[in-house]
Amino acid sequence: MAPPQRLMTTDGSGDWVTLYPAIPDIHLIVKTRMFRDTLIATGVGVESDWVDRLCQAWETKVIELLDSLVNGTYVQKAVMSAIKQRCADKKYKVIIYPREYHPRNTPSGGTNEYEVIDQILNSAADGATKGGIGVPAQGESAIVYFDPEPWRSDSFVRQEAFIVDPNRWGGVGMEADQNLLHELVHALRRLRGVTDRTPTKTYAYRNLEEFACVLITNIATNEKNPGTPLRNGERAFVAMPPEYRTSAGYLQNPEHRDLVKKIVDRDPNFARDIANSPYPNPFNPVRRHLRGALWSGQMADW
Repeated sequence: MAPPQRLMTTDGSGDWVTLYPAIPDIHLIVKTRMFRDTLIATGVGVESDWVDRLCQAWETKVIELLDSLVNGTYVQKAVMSAIKQRCADKKYKVIIYPREYHPRNTPSGGTNEYEVIDQILNSAADGATKGGIGVPAQGESAIVYFDPEPWRSDSFVRQEAFIVDPNRWGGVGMEADQNLLHELVHALRRLRGVTDRTPTKTYAYRNLEEFACVLITNIATNEKNPGTPLRNGERAFVAMPPEYRTSAGYLQNPEHRDLVKKIVDRDPNFARDIANSPYPNPFNPVRRHLRGALWSGQMADW
């Protein structure tokens, strides 16, 4: 694959924009000033070589993760292909920024360990439309805030998070590729104008939007390795109950069934893409909802 194209800013900041080679409408915003401020805040200093290495390391790792999704499981590929097509059709962009960590961004000013961990172990998606239930029907460009490093299984902050609150940061669904895919599903739904923040009855899911992103990420996770625990809800990184780990079992829950139907009805074309997965994995409730026992693949009675 060709090396990424970098577009330098002209404001004297040293920031640059990297166009992701496989999908040039995905832009990585490499914030030199932000990385420099982070080094200052942590007491490391402002050695220019360190700043450059930090910038390039973030860019390299994000591109590696994007590549893993573009070349990944059926559902991972479907998400990335849908992003590429929607951006091409509507001239939209997906902008990926690094997350900023600074004590001033926490209520305690950095003295509360839980707040600091919560700030670092967090990714987000956004866009021009703020608040409310949804975005314009025609969709809009999307923004993702993401840093791969804290999500490494051997990262200090992730290990500390498990010690501080294992009931929240239990390790399930915490890998970097899972978190980036989750945010890119948010981005895709914003591009397609189907963002839906209607609150759910079940507290753990938060709202339909988060339910949809956890659901699609869980399907991709199950395709990659059917034995990997699946994430239960959005508010924590804990395992889904055993009775929900197959499509049929998952859809026995009335709210699951209702929410999956709403997701399918709102965006039937993308839902059909997910249902077309040839992977014989036990967890794909979208496929089960659309095809049920008529699906002719292996173990069609899931």
